Amino acid sequence: MPIGLTVLGILILPIFLYSNAPEGPIKEGDIVFSTGRHRAHFVEPTQYQDSGFQGFCVLEPRTQLLVMQQPATRPDGSFIARPLDRSVHEFPDCPARADLVLHSHQVTLQSDTWSEIKDTLGKIFSFE
Repeated sequence: MPIGLTVLGILILPIFLYSNAPEGPIKEGDIVFSTGRHRAHFVEPTQYQDSGFQGFCVLEPRTQLLVMQQPATRPDGSFIARPLDRSVHEFPDCPARADLVLHSHQVTLQSDTWSEIKDTLGKIFSFE
């Protein structure tokens, strides 16, 4: 029993520390994750009008984004980021390679570890 608790502690402690670690400033070249379902505006609003977009798209939770321009260079504190690993997109999801204007409350530097664990376990133990 004590060995099992020790092993469990060794496995859980790094996840807990990573999830609760303070975030640093967002810099150019960082990979960030969307914190939820958010509306994101295109840098060039007319670029994707032929695909049905009206100047904005929808970011899904935990979408990975590459920061192209850090917040310090923009007067309103927003920054430019680009979605990663999105080869196929459907309206209204943000297309791959689209430059988006985001704000710091829409992203986090750390992925939501607990939600990922829950989703993974849900996929493993689903009976569908």
